[in-house]
Amino acid sequence: MQQTQDVAPALQSRINFVRGCFNDPDALPATYYAALVGSALYTGPEDISRILSRQQDPSKLWEAGRDGLPAWSIYGSEDKYVDGEGINSILSQHFQNFEAYRIEGGSHTVFYENEDMFVKSLIRFAKRVQGCH
Repeated sequence: MQQTQDVAPALQSRINFVRGCFNDPDALPATYYAALVGSALYTGPEDISRILSRQQDPSKLWEAGRDGLPAWSIYGSEDKYVDGEGINSILSQHFQNFEAYRIEGGSHTVFYENEDMFVKSLIRFAKRVQGCH
């Protein structure tokens, strides 16, 4: 998304990215799809470069995880962009209070395409963290 100076491939790569976030992008409401694509197209090449190349220092986050900060990971088994199992492998090494939830068949946008399962998992995690059962 950041390597070409040719406008058409640059714009198409952003549209492809948005479409790749969903299992069935053609089923999205047109206004929602247009808003997502519009956001992707609006982001300039310099911003995309910063987003993709910014160095991260997770040391304070890992420290908080060792000190008991709860962490929750939810991911779709069909996510084209994020390796949920890989992320969980890393997070579980640093968070003593870690919970992961996999949505079978879910895409990158489990919060949208699998809203009920997403909300139920989030509520269950929040209740556990707060000591409610």
